[in-house]
Amino acid sequence: MMKKTFINIALLVFGSLLATGCIEEYGGVGEPVDKVNELAGTWKLASVIQVDEDAVRKGFPAFVQTMDITEIFNYTDYTMNLEVSDGDPSGFTIDRGNSPAIIGITSGQWTLDNLQAPTQIIFADSEALEFESYLELREGVLNLKFTRYQTNSKGEKSAFLSYRYRFIKQ
Repeated sequence: MMKKTFINIALLVFGSLLATGCIEEYGGVGEPVDKVNELAGTWKLASVIQVDEDAVRKGFPAFVQTMDITEIFNYTDYTMNLEVSDGDPSGFTIDRGNSPAIIGITSGQWTLDNLQAPTQIIFADSEALEFESYLELREGVLNLKFTRYQTNSKGEKSAFLSYRYRFIKQ
């Protein structure tokens, strides 16, 4: 009985030491990114990746799922200027150069669907691009996405093609 009590006490002490010995102090994660002000400025399109969403769903090999179409259509000519006034989104201008249109308009007002955690950037209240990620925004990289959908005979929508746009701040 005494041996069992000693083992239980030893395990309790060992467990307590283990639990308290593993506590580490971590610093804060920092201030949240002010997405509106980080978006302000001129952005040059660096790459466009076309994704066959059906091939992704079906698990086809990676070389079938995506294709870099940046150079095929001169997308590197494309620049976008986003203006901010008093911390709020304001005007935008787009210079397509010789590249195809990503959105159909070239100037107007822009906004975000949510200023703290945006999922879309909206141009002239009519066209939108999704944020694929804004994790690299502080480093001057803007990742946007546009998805095309199809509707089947049951009325269900599914993505069939998407475009991933990578912009670099100038």
